[in-house]
Amino acid sequence: MQLQSLLIILLGSVFHLGWNILTKKGRDQLLFLWLALVIPGLFGFFFLLFERYSQTTHLFIFATSIIHSLYFFLLANAYHYADLSFVYPYCRGIGTIVATIGGILFLGESPSVLGWTGISLALSGTLIEPILSLKSKRNALQKKGILFTLFTGIMIGSYLVLDTRGIRTLERSVDYVAIMFFYSSLMLAPFVFRFERIKNEWKHSGMKPFLGSAFMAGAYAIILLAMQTTPVSYTVSARASGIILSALYGKFVFKEIVGINRVIAIVFILVGVVCLAYA
Repeated sequence: MQLQSLLIILLGSVFHLGWNILTKKGRDQLLFLWLALVIPGLFGFFFLLFERYSQTTHLFIFATSIIHSLYFFLLANAYHYADLSFVYPYCRGIGTIVATIGGILFLGESPSVLGWTGISLALSGTLIEPILSLKSKRNALQKKGILFTLFTGIMIGSYLVLDTRGIRTLERSVDYVAIMFFYSSLMLAPFVFRFERIKNEWKHSGMKPFLGSAFMAGAYAIILLAMQTTPVSYTVSARASGIILSALYGKFVFKEIVGINRVIAIVFILVGVVCLAYA
């Protein structure tokens, strides 16, 4: 992986973690995400009005919109029941596994030895704590958080594999992302569009959903741009470095417990990202 591609992906990781943090802070996480989708979704609506796309492109965007709608729904529930420092790394780990397997099976990707080393380290790092956490006794609410997080990760890996093909059917990645946001906001609207809910979330979060929009749009545009030239398995593994920032933010801002298992995971991920940089 070229250094320029790695830096772009890491910037996308910062943006991605940014809107996840804002979502966690929201009172109604699903509504917060929906509000964050609406503004970039409006750009997607205008793209549909004034631009022409192939039938193949439309099919890819519609398919990824369905997966993303499920992803946003599951993610909102995961943050409702579990901590940021648990949900974020677990989602990254499962998403990386699914995307890597999908890239090999469906996209014909074949990572180098150093690439495999980096992927393996990143995978190990993102899975250390979740696996140990599942072995401990947890109440019903915590188990719900684990299940929602698990399925969120599956959705992440699924849409990344799909988008790797879909983004190559048109010239500008921004069109793909904006239209996906538009379709996703329409699909989620029946579940969240209640005036009282919007009013309450607006009082709680203020302009934060719109800041979330900027982070979300930037994160998706950057990652899709990177996937045009970088194998999905490398892209997702390097992007998993966001776990480092999520652990730091969870500990020092949300006051979550960051134990030795998480520290070990961070070391694994850092070494994995370095391997990917030179793969």
